[in-house]
Amino acid sequence: MPLQIETVAGGPFETNAFLVADGETGDAVVIDAPMETTDKLVAAARERGWTVRAVVITHTHWDHVADAAALKAAFGVPLLAHRGAVPALANPQPIFAPPPVEIPPVAPDR
Repeated sequence: MPLQIETVAGGPFETNAFLVADGETGDAVVIDAPMETTDKLVAAARERGWTVRAVVITHTHWDHVADAAALKAAFGVPLLAHRGAVPALANPQPIFAPPPVEIPPVAPDR
C-alpha cells in the first residue's frame, strides 16, 4: 500500500495539515485542521480523486483545530481525536491568550 501525502499550510503560523491517501484505493484522511485549509484540502482531494474518510486531530492547540468543524462538514466525515481532547474541542480557548480568530466548537465522533 503506497501512501501518498500532500501537505497544506494555513493560518498565521503556516501550520501544516496533511492529506494522506492509500495510493491504490484512494481512501484518505486529513490530519490536523489549521485555519484557512478547508478549501485547499477539498480541492486537493478532488484533484487527485481521493475520498476522505476521516479528519484526525493530533492535539488541540488552536492553530491545529481552527478548521476542524469546517473540514468535518465539508467532507461529511467523522472527526477523530483522543478522548482527552473533547473538552478543548468543545471550548477551543488557549490557556494564555485568545486566538486571533473565532474557533467554532466541535465534537469528535470517535
